[in-house]
Amino acid sequence: MSSTAFMDISYLSQVSPSGQAGRKGNQDNFLVIAPSGKAVCLKRREQYHFTHQSWPEGQYRLVVSDGIGGGRHGGEISEELIEALSCVGHFSEQNLLCSFLDDLHHEMQQRWNPDRLKEGATLTLLESQTPNQVQLFHVGDSRLFEISQSRVNCLTLDHSLATRQVVAGAITSEVVWEQAIFDPDRPSSELLCQAFVLGSAMAPESRNFRPTLFPLTEERLPWFLADKADRRLIRLKAGCLYLLATDGFWHLPDSMSCIRQAPELYQNSRDSEDFLQQLFALLKKQTPDRWLGDNCTAIAFQLKPEAV
Repeated sequence: MSSTAFMDISYLSQVSPSGQAGRKGNQDNFLVIAPSGKAVCLKRREQYHFTHQSWPEGQYRLVVSDGIGGGRHGGEISEELIEALSCVGHFSEQNLLCSFLDDLHHEMQQRWNPDRLKEGATLTLLESQTPNQVQLFHVGDSRLFEISQSRVNCLTLDHSLATRQVVAGAITSEVVWEQAIFDPDRPSSELLCQAFVLGSAMAPESRNFRPTLFPLTEERLPWFLADKADRRLIRLKAGCLYLLATDGFWHLPDSMSCIRQAPELYQNSRDSEDFLQQLFALLKKQTPDRWLGDNCTAIAFQLKPEAV
C-alpha cells in the first residue's frame, strides 16, 4: 500500500477471489509509481518494490494490465509491458505518452505475435499532469471507474464486439450498448477486439485483426459515448474514489453485482486501503462455490483534501 503527498493510493492483486483459478497463476499485473519515485509492480507473480531513480517529484503513474489469450504468453506479455513502463521516465504531454506506447506496442508485437496469435495484454494507464488531472491511455477491457457516495461511472470503453458495433453504427443507443457490455450472457460482452500486442479489429471495415491499434477518439464515437475516448485528459474530482481494475471483478454470474455496491463501500471506508479490502471481501462473498474466478487486480485512489 502506498500514500503520497496529495493522493491516497492502494493496490491489491489476487489469482482468484475464491482461491481457485481457471488457469495457473496470475496473468494480471500492475504498476504504481509514487511522486517520491517509490514503486511497486508484480515480477514473476510476486510483489516487487523498487525506486525509479529519475522520477520527477510530484508525479505518479498508475497501471493495470491483464494478460490475455488463455496461454502462458499473455502473462509474460503483461509483465514485459509493465517492466518497460517501470523504466521509462514521466511523460508531461499526452502526445509523447501515446507515441511511446504505440511504438512499444509495435516493437513487442514484432517479437511476441508475428503470426497473429491471439495473445496480448490489456493496458489502462494514468499518468499525472497536474495534481488533479491525469492522462489516460486505454486499450482492452480493463476499466477505470469513478465512484461517489451515490453512484458509479465507468470512464472507459471495453474494446469488445459491442463497442465495435457502436463504432460501425450497428448499435445506436446507449441503453442497448450497456445491455450488451454488462450482460454476461451475451457473447458480445466477452469477445475482445483490441489489445496491446494483439492488434485491433475495432475499425468498422476490419474483418481480421490489424497490427496497429485503433484509438477510439471523440470523433470516432457517437455522441452518447464521446466523453469516454481512449486517450484523453481526466480531471479528478474531490469526494470521489477512482478504481482501476481488471475483469476479474465482473467475471461473475451477475457481472456488475460487485461494482454496483462500490458507492456503499466508499461511504463506509476510512481510506482507499479499507475500500479495497471491503471490495475484495465482497467479491469473494459473491463468487459462487466451484466458480473458477478470474485473476483480479485493482488500484484504488483518491485526492487528499489538501490537494483540492
